[in-house]
Amino acid sequence: MSNRTLSSILFTLYNIGLFGAIFTIPALAFLVFSIPNPNATGRTLITVALVSAVVLVSLAVTTRIAMRAFYDRVCGRAFAQWEASPSLGETVDGALLAELADLTPQDAWNARQFLERKAAAAGIRYEDADQPNLRRYRFPRPGGVSK
Repeated sequence: MSNRTLSSILFTLYNIGLFGAIFTIPALAFLVFSIPNPNATGRTLITVALVSAVVLVSLAVTTRIAMRAFYDRVCGRAFAQWEASPSLGETVDGALLAELADLTPQDAWNARQFLERKAAAAGIRYEDADQPNLRRYRFPRPGGVSK
């Protein structure tokens, strides 16, 4: 399975959990407050809404954690590939990292977040590029390899 496909699946599952929870939690609150003394049907509705809310919130949280682990793994591999190949340039940005990791252009934001965490840990500041909102980072290459 390609990284693009897995990224799309994770994003879809996250959206299902998030938006499902956004609609289920207010419905649960409405049921709880509008039925002060629920009968059997009311208790069933409240139970179904409660279980749905728990499942959807759990889906959103676990999928988001899985997305973070997935992007860290694939971006880490792409970063190692960039480090090993001086022909890719002296600086790296989210778009290049997403391309090296075989991710969609929309995933460049996640690659940029990976770079920002890595740069913060190494004490490296970004350089503005010629395109708006594009941040490039100049990481030292292992062994002093340069272009």
